[in-house]
Amino acid sequence: MAEKPREQSQATIYIGRSLPGLPQYTVFEKGQLPAHVTEMIKTNSAISLLIVPVEGLQVARRNMKKLGHVLNSYAKRLTKE
Repeated sequence: MAEKPREQSQATIYIGRSLPGLPQYTVFEKGQLPAHVTEMIKTNSAISLLIVPVEGLQVARRNMKKLGHVLNSYAKRLTKE
């Protein structure tokens, strides 16, 4: 199932583990990332993969815990980088 592209007006939320300068469950209004988060993504691409639409938070959190799910692998990759 293909994901629909994020709309710029849609609020997003970071669901990965807390990092310095980026606490878990940080909400980005209109999907706009602050400059420091954009810089963090340049060194750790898994961060951007763990930013999901707010409306999909419940499903994303569940999927992040499922072994073999793509969000689970992104979360593990974040831990390793």
